[in-house]
Amino acid sequence: MLIELVVAMAAITNVQEQNPTSPPATLEVDSVEVVGSRLEDAAQDFVRTVNVEPPLGTLPGRWTKPLCISVANFRAPWGRFMVDGVTKRATDVGLNVSGPGCRPNVLIVATDDGPQMADAMVRNDRRRFRPPIDHSSHDLSDLDDFRRSDAAVRWWQVTYPRNLEQGGVVGGRGRSEERLGGQRSTFVPKIAVRNPSLIAPTIRYDIETVTVVVDLSKTDDVPMSALADYIALVTLAQIDPRERFDGQSTILNMFDEPNRYASMTDWDLDYMHAVYDADLTRNSVRGHQAEVARALVARRQARFVSQPEKTSE
Repeated sequence: MLIELVVAMAAITNVQEQNPTSPPATLEVDSVEVVGSRLEDAAQDFVRTVNVEPPLGTLPGRWTKPLCISVANFRAPWGRFMVDGVTKRATDVGLNVSGPGCRPNVLIVATDDGPQMADAMVRNDRRRFRPPIDHSSHDLSDLDDFRRSDAAVRWWQVTYPRNLEQGGVVGGRGRSEERLGGQRSTFVPKIAVRNPSLIAPTIRYDIETVTVVVDLSKTDDVPMSALADYIALVTLAQIDPRERFDGQSTILNMFDEPNRYASMTDWDLDYMHAVYDADLTRNSVRGHQAEVARALVARRQARFVSQPEKTSE
């Protein structure tokens, strides 16, 4: 067999030398197998990469009440542009946005010194960042990162646990109370649940407030439309500020590739919708992420069907 192969190769070489203008010899194969990530794997990777781990002992949250958006320190007309951009994305996923006179629960502040502004805001209104509800925000080391980070955009979310049946806040921090006679007792918040379950959660976690600080000294290279979409995404979903998104098609890479993104990518849009489409009735973080990934797959498949000629980003 080896001798026959050598003879055959020699014959091909001889023919090519005698006929320099003839096309090169080709080798036919039965089939070619292309190995790549399945859509389900890609969706799971995207969700796990961008989704921040919720505070200790809690589950992922999302908005359920109307947003009240307030901006500060933006020059006209960019403040209005920012409000309109976040409003559009919120209404796209089915949320309501309150009008003038509401109590702000989304605060977007522009500055030319991000760390100084963030530090001042925490010192002046610490309760906004660390409310008296256990595990409603990330820990003090994360808050220190929020204050000292050199990021162009930083954000801080607060989530409240609410009863699935009544919708009221069901948690709080214990406090000491003094009774008659000088005796003190400790009050510990209790959660009353009608139908306890080890499979389905008995409470949900709602995003209560979001605070965003934009360092305009670091945003010159990005379009305002992209900046508004970036802020909308970190406002409506729970995005990890420490994570790098290498290899992901997302506007969250905007500051690493400023000339590439003018708005959310298809993946961003589908993920944002998936967060609000998902049936978050699992009793674990991974279970919630799996539900969002399933909803993301469904939206990606629907996009392929409606736009078969478009190559997905």
